[in-house]
Amino acid sequence: MGTLLRLATAGSVDDGKSTLVGRLLHDTKSVLTDQLAAVERVSRDRGLSAADLALLTDGLRAEREQGITIDVAYRYFATATRSFVLADCPGHVQYTRNTVTGSSTADVVVLLVDARKGVLEQTRRHLAVTALLRVPHVVVAVNKIDLVDFSEEAFERVNAEVQQVARDLGVGDVRAIPVSALAGDNIVERSTRTPWYAGPSLLELLEALPPSDDPTGESFRMPVQLVIRPQGAARDAAHREYRGYAGQVASGVVRVGDDVVALPSGRRTTVTGIDLGSRELQEAFAPQSVTLRLADEIDISRGDVIASAGDAPEPTQDVSAVVCWLGDAPLRPGQRLLLKHGSRTVQAFARTIEGVLDLDDLTAVPADALSLNDIGRVTLRLAAPVPVENYSVSRRGGSFLLIDGHDGRTVAAGMVGATLRTDATPAPTQPEGDEEWDI
Repeated sequence: MGTLLRLATAGSVDDGKSTLVGRLLHDTKSVLTDQLAAVERVSRDRGLSAADLALLTDGLRAEREQGITIDVAYRYFATATRSFVLADCPGHVQYTRNTVTGSSTADVVVLLVDARKGVLEQTRRHLAVTALLRVPHVVVAVNKIDLVDFSEEAFERVNAEVQQVARDLGVGDVRAIPVSALAGDNIVERSTRTPWYAGPSLLELLEALPPSDDPTGESFRMPVQLVIRPQGAARDAAHREYRGYAGQVASGVVRVGDDVVALPSGRRTTVTGIDLGSRELQEAFAPQSVTLRLADEIDISRGDVIASAGDAPEPTQDVSAVVCWLGDAPLRPGQRLLLKHGSRTVQAFARTIEGVLDLDDLTAVPADALSLNDIGRVTLRLAAPVPVENYSVSRRGGSFLLIDGHDGRTVAAGMVGATLRTDATPAPTQPEGDEEWDI
């Protein structure tokens, strides 16, 4: 089937994201007959002359009633050369948190821009999120090109605007395509109505993009999810002394005989066995879920990380990161949170807020709080050391979530070591309350 490509849509309200996704599914014959019949029936009931392909992805009742996308809709399709996982993300500012979710694992973001409107604030926000998440590729679909009479001048104007914003944010690979999601121009087949455009269609480009960075090329890391110790429940005497550490390999390759280190304790040992169910393996690689057996009985529990001994990260209690704030209530210095990194969750508080990204000039300005959908730089103090890595080195080891400890809601996505341009250097702040943490 070829390589897998994960893609996400982004853009402002009514740019046509769901219609484009529906058109892509329809024209690649990835829609079941009964699904298409249902969409056509609903479209007729609404007085439409043609099927509203956006209904293929807008599945929630509120989405259909309001004509907007609220939640991330995942769709799966394949061509003769590649298989795809597609996340259709909302365009409303209110649901930027869902766009962060959909883009966090994407290999490519398809950013829609209305050919009549050009770059808007939400376009800048989504490009900033794309830059921070280090999504390898961005495809700009200049949509509704039919509403500007397939004008090359309109397309080039929008393309120039997007390219300028992308350069300011440090987004590398950005390619633009003139499309009409409603009519299907340059979606799957190249359109004859844009003779001035010599590039590929959207699908042709998606099929040709190189795959994202291979996690097996990174250093070995495996967050421990479970310690397996059957003892008396084992079926035979040989397994009663079994002790294994189960988890999903986040990056790299591990082999029997490799020297590894348990983090955050720093204890070194050797891999003596790798189990995948009832099978024994000589090596395992990302993203396999396996159980490791180690030479020494060291203290390892859920949340610890088993890493290659030669280049293991240094656990730290001080984290400087850029976060996308997703909580309804603002983040303020001294606020207590939970930080989730891999399978480990620790208490944390915000020492400082160093700045927030101004989406107009794409620079960071001083701020004393982060509000919903703000992108800002913060410093955190953790109650226990965590082996985080720089996000520029590892998207997996450098990412984390911030959680509200009262209700369990995710309030931020963070990238360790990412930067915003700012001169603000506010003084550290102690946690809320009268007492200080002894950490």
